[in-house]
Amino acid sequence: MIDSPIEGHAVSRILQLLEKQDQWPSIRAALIRMADYLADHDIPIDYQRRRRVDYSMLLPDKVWAQICRDTATPGPRSVRVRIARCFLFERISGQPANTSPWAHDNSAFRTKTADFPGHLTPGLAQALNEHGLEFLADQGIYDEPVTWHPPRGVLDGLALPGPDPAAVDIAGLHRVMAAADGVRLGIAAQRLNTSLDTVRYLLETHPAPRADSDEGATLSTPYNRAYLTAKQTLSREHLAELYERQRMSLKDIATTVGVSRQIIARLARDYSLPLREPGLQARTSIDRDWLYDQYVNKRRALPDIAKEAGMSTANMARWAKTHAIPMRGRGGVSHSSSLAAERAADEAPDLIRPALLGIGGWERLERFAAATRYSTLTIAAEKLGVGQAALVSQINRIEREVGARLLNRAERGRPMELTDVGVRVAASIRAWQRAGGT
Repeated sequence: MIDSPIEGHAVSRILQLLEKQDQWPSIRAALIRMADYLADHDIPIDYQRRRRVDYSMLLPDKVWAQICRDTATPGPRSVRVRIARCFLFERISGQPANTSPWAHDNSAFRTKTADFPGHLTPGLAQALNEHGLEFLADQGIYDEPVTWHPPRGVLDGLALPGPDPAAVDIAGLHRVMAAADGVRLGIAAQRLNTSLDTVRYLLETHPAPRADSDEGATLSTPYNRAYLTAKQTLSREHLAELYERQRMSLKDIATTVGVSRQIIARLARDYSLPLREPGLQARTSIDRDWLYDQYVNKRRALPDIAKEAGMSTANMARWAKTHAIPMRGRGGVSHSSSLAAERAADEAPDLIRPALLGIGGWERLERFAAATRYSTLTIAAEKLGVGQAALVSQINRIEREVGARLLNRAERGRPMELTDVGVRVAASIRAWQRAGGT
């Protein structure tokens, strides 16, 4: 074994103990079958490389705190993040959690780490898996899953010791875990007539929904619940529209969502939106000739003019009324956005210029460039927080606009790949990003 914590003499001792078991013929057959399978098939994970990885930046405190907010998970404390880190280390490296740099050398910590699957929810498990993929990408590993195991059929027909995980009713396990105040995993194992290790394994592979996710239930983490509500309601683009373009205050936005101002401020910072300093917005006097030229002659949208002047759209509308400037009907935003798109396209690299002419062209190009970091569009959509159908539609549109195929879609056993034109387009996008293009 590669860097196995079990030394050679210990392996011999374990085999001697196994040989005394009544099921030794099946155990031996299982070991042989597993060895044959690993020798005859390509394994999607290079575990030797995984063991050489520097894990010092695995699951930083800030990332764990963000995951807790995003999934309404209790426990953004140092002890819980240390346990989560050890759990994720074992999944990624294939080495025991107690060999991780953060493990405490005591039985209580080892038990808490082993029992961590009892705290997993589908959302938390997905977030940790996504962070695992990001961590691997940071280490230059782009084409491997976080974890892998041989197919279950390798062991079919063998009478092996211990309970069969497939015999446990997953819905029943989830019901036991949802009992009032929760239950210890050992008690859950007793109630289901199985082993503790089986319960741990099943909760890792089939995380239990949060016990308080039923309608009307109260989360034990009100702050995280409020944050999750705000994030589900306000995408980055929506919050930017309200706060930056419509110049709404954090308090007013919070009131519309039904959360506190502090929650919206936290969400804005997580979205990397710069916050205005309260109380420093000066009163602005709007000249009639300037406003008439911008709004009537140049046909700019009122929200754009208001943003340039540093005031709300409603306030700019009042200035238009004061100066007796007739207001247009709806539709000015699209016109102004089209003009902005044309101005951006004029300065862009030739290759991507056709895709910039439409409204939202730059956002589509940035999303395409970001999606190229992943092995499939399904994973890319999940990581980028967009629907897969929307992402595919946007990439199809870019391909039509530039007049060439950009991606060879992923197939079974083969990740998606950029075409030659796709490579050049992605490079042009990143070069334009570095140049400050929008």
